[in-house]
Amino acid sequence: MSIVRLLVHQKRLILTTSILLALFGILSWSNMNRQEDPFFPYRHGFVLVQYPGADVHKIEQQVLKPLEEELAQIEELEEIRSTVRDGFTQVLVQMLEHIDDTDLVWDKVRRAVSRAEREFPEGVLEATVEDRLLDTALAVYAIAGNPDVMQLRQAAKDIKNRMFGLQGVGKVRLYGMPEEQVTITLKEAFVTSQTINHEAIAEQIAAKTTARPIKPLHVGRQRVSLDAHTEFKSLAEIKATPIQLFNGEQLPLSTLADVRIESETVGQSGFWHQGERAVAVAIYVPNNRLNVVKFGQQLREYITDLSIEYPYVSLKEVFFQPDRVTDRLQELGYSLLTGMAFVTLILALFLGLRPGLVVATIIPLVTFSALAIFNLGGGVLHQIAIAGMVIGLGMLVDNAIVMVENIQYYIDQGRRGGEASVLSVKQLAMSLFSATGTTIAAFMPMLLSQGNASDFTRAIPTMIILSISVSYIYAITVTPSFSHLFLKPNKQRQQSALQKLGQKLGQTAVTRGAYILLAAILFIILSGYLFTHVQKDFFPDTDRNQLIIDVKYPENYHIQENTLLTRAMAQQIADRNHVQKTITFVGNSGPVFYYNLVEKPHSPHVARIVAVLDDVNNSHELIDWIGKQLSPQYPQAEVVAHRLGQGPPAEAPVELKVIAHDRVQLRDTVQQIQTELQQTQGARMVRNTLGLGMAKLTLSPDDYLLNRNNISRQQLASGLALRTSGQIIGQYRGDRDPMNIVMQSADHVNFPIEQLSNIAIYHGQEKLSLSTISQNSISYLPAAIHHLNLQRTASIYAETKEGYTYNDVLTQLQPRLEQMNFPRGVSYQIAGAAKESSEANQSLGNALPIGVILLLVFLLIEFNSFKKVLIILITVPLAFSGVPFGLLLTGTPFGFTATLGVLALVGIVVNNAIVLLDLIQRHQNEGMPLATAIEQAVARRTRPIILTTLTTIAGLLPLVMTKSTLWPPLAWSIISGLTVSTALSLLVIPAMYQFLIKDDSTAQHETH
Repeated sequence: MSIVRLLVHQKRLILTTSILLALFGILSWSNMNRQEDPFFPYRHGFVLVQYPGADVHKIEQQVLKPLEEELAQIEELEEIRSTVRDGFTQVLVQMLEHIDDTDLVWDKVRRAVSRAEREFPEGVLEATVEDRLLDTALAVYAIAGNPDVMQLRQAAKDIKNRMFGLQGVGKVRLYGMPEEQVTITLKEAFVTSQTINHEAIAEQIAAKTTARPIKPLHVGRQRVSLDAHTEFKSLAEIKATPIQLFNGEQLPLSTLADVRIESETVGQSGFWHQGERAVAVAIYVPNNRLNVVKFGQQLREYITDLSIEYPYVSLKEVFFQPDRVTDRLQELGYSLLTGMAFVTLILALFLGLRPGLVVATIIPLVTFSALAIFNLGGGVLHQIAIAGMVIGLGMLVDNAIVMVENIQYYIDQGRRGGEASVLSVKQLAMSLFSATGTTIAAFMPMLLSQGNASDFTRAIPTMIILSISVSYIYAITVTPSFSHLFLKPNKQRQQSALQKLGQKLGQTAVTRGAYILLAAILFIILSGYLFTHVQKDFFPDTDRNQLIIDVKYPENYHIQENTLLTRAMAQQIADRNHVQKTITFVGNSGPVFYYNLVEKPHSPHVARIVAVLDDVNNSHELIDWIGKQLSPQYPQAEVVAHRLGQGPPAEAPVELKVIAHDRVQLRDTVQQIQTELQQTQGARMVRNTLGLGMAKLTLSPDDYLLNRNNISRQQLASGLALRTSGQIIGQYRGDRDPMNIVMQSADHVNFPIEQLSNIAIYHGQEKLSLSTISQNSISYLPAAIHHLNLQRTASIYAETKEGYTYNDVLTQLQPRLEQMNFPRGVSYQIAGAAKESSEANQSLGNALPIGVILLLVFLLIEFNSFKKVLIILITVPLAFSGVPFGLLLTGTPFGFTATLGVLALVGIVVNNAIVLLDLIQRHQNEGMPLATAIEQAVARRTRPIILTTLTTIAGLLPLVMTKSTLWPPLAWSIISGLTVSTALSLLVIPAMYQFLIKDDSTAQHETH
C-alpha cells in the first residue's frame, strides 16, 4: 500500500490529531503570554557621567573625550550621540541593527566605561550605564492627595518597596520624587557676626557626621558591638549640638541657625497629575514572560489593598497598559473571527454547501494549530501576531480549495470518494508543495531581515509561514479525510458562472494574446506612474487618544522657571474642550508608557505634557490650537504637539543632522538649512538643538592676597557656596535613608548676583571682602554641546502638517539642499523616519536574494523549465500594478506595512500561477492541443483562483475596519493588488504560455 493511500485511509487518526492540536491552540489563545506590541531588543541605551560644578568645555575635554574614544573601539556600535551640559554628560549609544546578543555588547560598553574612568579628573562621580532605555512601563500610578511633599515621598518609597511583593514585577521607578535634605541657614543676626561664621559652623558639623565603625568586642561567648556615636541620631540632636564661638562660648546650633528637614531647595524633576503635585510610580514587568492582562487584574487588586494602608495619600491610575492590550487583542480577535465567517460564507456560496463546508473546517483547524505551534515555540500573543493570523486566513484555504475542487471533479466523474482522494493527493501533492514553498519564499525576506522595523513586524511572516505550512499538511491529509466523508456526486453537473467565465477568459487569452500582453505592459507603466503620486510614510500615527506635548526651553533655563511655565501651559490645555485630563513631567520626559517613546532623563530644560482626549479624532484641533495660540504665548519655549507614532522610535518625522568641527560654521549651516526647511510646504514646528549660550561669571582670585591670608582657592570656593546657593557639609542618617546636610543662604539659588561683592570670606576670625581678593569677569559658554560619532553636531527637527508625510517634505527640501554650497568639513545627514525607512527597506533588500533563490528552487523543482519559471515571474509586476489604485482611492500612504503587503501579494499570485500552469502542463501531457489545454485549464482553475482572491479579501476586510492605523495600508495593498493581478493573471499567463511554449501535441501527431 502506498504512503498516500495509507494516509488517506487513516482518517480517524488524522482528524483526531488535528482537532486536538487545534483545541490546544484555542487553549493557548486564553493562556499564552500576551502584550500589545512586540518589544525592541536593547540596542539603545546611554552612559551618564556627572561632574558637579564643571562647565561644558571642561567636561567635553576631560570626561567626554576619553569616554567617546573608548566607546568608539566597540565595533558593534553604529552610532554614538553625546550631549554635554553643565555638570554632566550623557552619551546615547546605538548598536548595529543585526545585533541580537545585546547583553554581550553592553558588557563591552561597561568595560569601555571602566577604562575611561581611569582618565577622569578628581571629582567626577561614578558613571551610570542604562541598558534598558526602551523598557515600557506596564502601569504608572500617581501618589497624590497630600500637600506635604515629604509625606508623598515617604509613601512613594514604601509603596515602591511593597510592589516587589507582587510576583511578576520586574522593576519599579519613581518620577518627580523630591529628595530630602537637612537645611542649615544662618540667622541674619549672625551672618556678619564677629563671633562665628559659616566656615566654623560647617567645620564643626562635618566633624560630627563622619561614620567611624568599630569592630565588636568578644565578651565571653558573645559579641558586643561598639558605637562611638560619631553621627547624629535625630534632627533634635542636630539642633541641640553645641557650636563653639570664637570667644570660647558654646551655643546650640538652633540658636545660630534655622535647621529643618525639607525637600531639595531646587528639585531635579517634578510630576503633576491633573494639576496636583504627585510622585509617579512606574511598574515594569519582564518582556515576553507574562500574560499582562491577567497580571493587570492582579495589579489592580494589589494596589486597591495597598491603598488602604496609606490613607493619607491617594493612588490613581495614570497609564494602564493591560487595558490597552485587552482592547487591541479583543478587536483583532473579533477581526479574526469575522474574517473566518466571511471566508466560510464565500466558500459556501461559490463552492457549494458541502465542498464549501469541507474547506471551511480547515480554517479553524489550521489557524489554531498554527497558534499552538507558535505557543510551543515561545511565541507571545500581540497585535502583530494576530494580524499575521488574519492576513493568512485567505491564503491558508488555497491548498484546500484546489484539493476539494479536484476531489469533487473525480467524484463527479463517477469515482468513489477514497479513490478520488488518493488520485487527487497524488496529482496535487507536488504542485501544492511547490505553491506553498513559493509563498513561503515570498515571506522569507520579511522573516530574515534585520533591524528595528523588522523586529517589530517579524511575527507577521512567522504566523503566515506557520499557517500555510500547516495548511499544506492538512490539505493532503485532513481535507481528503473530510472530503471522503462529506462530498457527494453532483448529479446535475451544471457549469457554474465562474466556469463559464473561465472558458471565455481562456478563449480570449488564446485568440487575443498579443493585445492582452500589450495592454498588460501599458497597465504596468500606468501603475508605475500613479505610484509616484502615492504618499510615502514609514509608519502612521497610532489611534490612541493621548496627545504628547513636548516642551523645550533654552538650555540655560532654570528648572524653577521651567516648572512655572509648564504648569501654566498644562492648565490652559486642561481647560480646552475634549481634554479629559493632563499629566505633566518637568525635568525629564517621564516614563516610557508607549513603546514608540524614548525617555529623556536628566534634562532640566525639558518638560512633557500628556493630554488624554475623549476621542483621537479631536487631536488635530488641539494640535492646531497649541501651534497657533498657545505656543506664541511662550516665545521662550519650543512647544511641539504630536500624536503617538508607530514603529521604531524617532525624535520627529523630519530630522537632519549637521556635522562640523568649527562651531561658527556649524551654527551658520544649521540656520541656513533651518530657513530652507521653514519655507518647505508641509513642515511645521521647525527647530534645532543649538540652543542659546549660558552666562558664566568667573571670580578670578588674587593668589598673592590669598597666600598672605593663608586662604586656599578651595576655601574661597567653599566660602562662596556656603553663603549663596549652598554646599553639602555632611550627611544625616538617623532612622531614615541617608540625606545631605546642606548649608546655604536664605535666598539659596536666588541669591542676588549684585550682592556677591559684599560677601566676606573668613580665615579663622580674619575677614576679607570677596571683591578685594578676586576679580569678576563674564563669559558665555554653549549651554550644551552635541557630538555624533565624536564630531560636533546639531540637529534640525520638523513636524509635518496634517495631510503631509516626511517624504512630502524631504522630496521638496533635498533638491534645494543639493544646490547649497557648504564650507569644507561641513556635512549633513538625513535622519529620523526617513533613515529608519531607508534602513528597513535596505534590510528587506538584503534578505530578498534568499527569497528569490528559494522561489526559483521551488519553481524549477515543479516545472524544470526556465520558460515556465519566466511566465510565473511575470506575475510579480502584475501583483504590484494594482497597489497604487487602492492606495490612491482610499487616501492611504505607502509605508513599511504596505511593503509587507506587496511581498505577501507576490506569494499569493505566484501560487495562483503555479496551480494554473500545472494543469495546462498536465493537459499537454495527456496529448491535448495547446489551445485546448489552455482553455480547459483556465476554465477549470478560474473558480479556485477567484475563490482564493475572494477569501483573501474577505479575510482582510476586518483589518480595514479596525481602529488601528497600522493595518489598513497593508490590507489595501493586498486587496487592490490582488483584485487587479487576478484579473490580469487569468489572461496574461495563458497568453504568455501560448507564445513561449511549443505545442507538443502537433509534434506527437506528426510522429504517429
